[in-house]
Amino acid sequence: MKLCYSLFLLTCFFCAPQLIAQNTSNEFKKQVKNFNKAAFGLYEVRQTGADVPEGQKQQDLLIFPIDHWATATEAWFCFTWLSPKFKDKPLEQLLIRLTYKDAQTMNAEYYPLPENAPEGLSQEWKKAKPFAPMTADFVMTESQACNGFIAWAADGVYKMESHQPCPRDTKGAPYTSIQVDTRFYGKAQSSGVKFYAPDGSLVMGLNHEVQNKKVNINFKKY
Repeated sequence: MKLCYSLFLLTCFFCAPQLIAQNTSNEFKKQVKNFNKAAFGLYEVRQTGADVPEGQKQQDLLIFPIDHWATATEAWFCFTWLSPKFKDKPLEQLLIRLTYKDAQTMNAEYYPLPENAPEGLSQEWKKAKPFAPMTADFVMTESQACNGFIAWAADGVYKMESHQPCPRDTKGAPYTSIQVDTRFYGKAQSSGVKFYAPDGSLVMGLNHEVQNKKVNINFKKY
């Protein structure tokens, strides 16, 4: 009897970590699926006001998963900002790596497109395997991550933030870092992004005043 009990305890000792890992993996997959459902799509970002530069008054935001980079423990998404008049020249492409943290939160690592990335990656949303010329390992090796998180409230609103301003090579713009702060409401998106100068002073910021409508969830022909 004692031998059987000892074997039972030993089995539990070795199986418990595997069961926890399996449960975490299943929960993470569900988290990624729900976030994808809430965020995936094309958003029209329309800004007004005399102080808004002409090039920023009309932008589009595309959000889509990079499924072929996904594993049991990580998922990848791409955020692409562009002018609808110049779709072949994105204003920025941000690659995001997600991992499990807890039942309400995923860790997020924000990566700019590597400077030495292969050419011809300006319209990856059209492709069945976006960013196929690169690998996730290449991105993590060649770009510096800016850490943050994605969490959600009981009302289903997703909050995506960085823990600190993320450095940006802005090529002459008055800001050199951006504090990521975005909300997803299922059918809309808003930003509370802050832009900082090299000396750390705030250049400009948004405070979720406007919700940008999701206009399409199938933008392969955008």
